[in-house]
Amino acid sequence: MQRGHADFSEFEEKLMRAILGTSNFDEISKIVKQYDVSRVVERKFTGVGFFTYFSVENLSLHLSNDVNMTLGAIQTDMEGLKWGMGSVLFIRDGVIYMLEGYTYGEAFPEEIVNYRFFLAQKDGSLVELA
Repeated sequence: MQRGHADFSEFEEKLMRAILGTSNFDEISKIVKQYDVSRVVERKFTGVGFFTYFSVENLSLHLSNDVNMTLGAIQTDMEGLKWGMGSVLFIRDGVIYMLEGYTYGEAFPEEIVNYRFFLAQKDGSLVELA
């Protein structure tokens, strides 16, 4: 799966589902619905990660404008990365805005293969997601 091709969206979809499926706040179901109807408006690859920007046109799914937060306690173990990858989903003005994936100083792999997602616990341990 190459990061510059449409196959990147498969990895991105699984990562988003992992973040949304492990997030715990009152209106997570509305954020999931936002993601389901969102479209990707831009992707930027930085060499050490990526930024994916979303648009949600259905205004009825927007939370109040004062909702600004980040979601994501997901760590990714990936072939080609010694230290793995972290990720954060940004909610801005009540709408999913951007997904950031980042390495810990390593070059992001050209091919995304053999990856696993882990949920970071408060004590620093990691639990693998099925």
